[in-house]
Amino acid sequence: MARYIYTREATGIDGRHVMDGYLESSPEEDKMDMVEDQMMVGFTGNGYLAFWKRCKEQELSQAANRARSVITDTYTDEEKIW
Repeated sequence: MARYIYTREATGIDGRHVMDGYLESSPEEDKMDMVEDQMMVGFTGNGYLAFWKRCKEQELSQAANRARSVITDTYTDEEKIW
């Protein structure tokens, strides 16, 4: 299972939320947040930053749609919303 999951929810014409984006962090990005055998806690590691960059690029390619974007850390269940 990926450490980070990105979802993007746009508001449809009828006012309901529709998921229009989904990404999972790659194993390489996940490994970047490891120090020896310990997982770094929080949204501070290089793996998170690399993943965030991929998410932001996807979001910018769909900039015409207003949406709620969320990255969830599956290790801590913490969320970052923008």
